[in-house]
Amino acid sequence: HYHRGLTLSAMGRHEDAVAAFTRGVPAQPDYPMVYWERGWSLEALGRKDEARADFERFASRMPRWIRLRGRPDAERLQMYRDKLAEYGLERKYKF
Repeated sequence: HYHRGLTLSAMGRHEDAVAAFTRGVPAQPDYPMVYWERGWSLEALGRKDEARADFERFASRMPRWIRLRGRPDAERLQMYRDKLAEYGLERKYKF
């Protein structure tokens, strides 16, 4: 469902993307990227409160993900930090 959500999001079909990402969450509830991507689609739909909640879910799961998978490259890490700052989450979650 995650890859389907990515494709739908890239096509601008954000409602369908949100539905695909949501269907995938039960299979991998600790996978931070599903929340990151769903957050972007929710934001594109103007659903900022839901997007913020997903970016917070993303941020809460990233430290474990980094321990398991390694640190993302500096550019990607900065992108994550900038988005969290946009929602006032940068101080709550540091990675």
